[in-house]
Amino acid sequence: MQWIEKRPKNPDANIKKTVEGWNVRVKFLLPNRKVFDRHASASSRTEARKIRDDFYAAFNDGALEIFAEAERSFLPPDRPQLTLQQLATKCRDEWWPARGRSADIADQYYQKIATYCIPVLGADKPIDQITPDGWDSILQHLGSVTTQFSKPLSASTIRKVKACLSSALSCAVSQKYLLVNPLRGLPYNPNPLSEADRLGSSVEEIADDEAPAKRMLSDEEARELLKASKDSIIRPMIVLQLAFGLRIAEALAVQWSDFDWQKKTLKVRYQVKRRKNPKWKVGSGEPRSLLQRVKYLKSKAGNRDIYLFDDALELLKALQIGQGEALVCPSEKGGPMEPRNAQRAFSAVLEASKVKSEKPTTHSLRSWRISHWANVVALPASQLQRLAGHTRIETTLRYYVRGDTDSLRQWLDGRALPVSPLGSPALPPCVQKEKRQPVRSG
Repeated sequence: MQWIEKRPKNPDANIKKTVEGWNVRVKFLLPNRKVFDRHASASSRTEARKIRDDFYAAFNDGALEIFAEAERSFLPPDRPQLTLQQLATKCRDEWWPARGRSADIADQYYQKIATYCIPVLGADKPIDQITPDGWDSILQHLGSVTTQFSKPLSASTIRKVKACLSSALSCAVSQKYLLVNPLRGLPYNPNPLSEADRLGSSVEEIADDEAPAKRMLSDEEARELLKASKDSIIRPMIVLQLAFGLRIAEALAVQWSDFDWQKKTLKVRYQVKRRKNPKWKVGSGEPRSLLQRVKYLKSKAGNRDIYLFDDALELLKALQIGQGEALVCPSEKGGPMEPRNAQRAFSAVLEASKVKSEKPTTHSLRSWRISHWANVVALPASQLQRLAGHTRIETTLRYYVRGDTDSLRQWLDGRALPVSPLGSPALPPCVQKEKRQPVRSG
């Protein structure tokens, strides 16, 4: 990495006008943790700017000398320099697996760098020449890239790209190929001003916006979708999502052996996911990726046991109960179903149903069940978080729990409250009013 020249925050930074003239002060922290502090006086603003520029030049010279000395003492002199392509390959094959990343995750990290970073910086770019300006170039490129549906990349994708590249550079630092990670501490989200221009709003209005509400199904809509899917191949998936609040990838991976009928629980341990085919090579004729039932859920909280409520058991009776390792919702060939194919089939179910308002998605089926547990059954928040498989309880409370008074009144009307343990205590003597006898005259 090369030392980045220290630049002022604005054209007249560190210059203040006083009664006696102009004061200039430059104060920075050097790489060796010592303070660079210089101050002087000038008779005019032009002279003050020249003095300030001299202070900046002195700081840059001193910092560069300290940085070069630290680099010579830290990095081995005979260590060959890596290019960006070599760094990504080493991380995928050696360094990321050594840090506990699975081969699947390491390959996903590599694909992010190969798809979004290498085309901008170049495969032969030496990693010691990667600067924060390089990330600015990548960020500008990501702003012009669109998905296969002609939509711009999401902020989540941009965050993942920066995290993958920063992780690779951190590995280079730990292996003593670099002195510091040039991307550490840089913002990875898109510029909020550009986002405001795109939406036609100010930054303050975007910051004050609440989280977008999820499309919630009504009870009538849930029954209508269940009825419309009677002859559909994804009927088992719809039943699983309505009964247990599963994500689509989790529902497509459920086997009949995952049910424990005695304990009345469903074990959620797997999901369907595309993974790299180890037999694939250029010209081999093998598919590049395979759809598999893998033991890698969205998070650790996804590993959970869901209790079989009575209404869930009633829904399961509508299916043909299988045995062993047979999938509950297989494809036409008997193997795992592609989530995209399941979503297309769900669109066909929507067309056949009477749900003609704002069209829900497959995630709306999961949202209906979790919302039912939260607002009708009134499960405790800790139990609700575990059943939903959320890592943070804030997600559960923010999107699924309704806290308005009308929802509370509706819930209270549907059940009889237990007798309060306090009963109806009598008022203490100090509060009771004494009945005074009327005063008789004479």
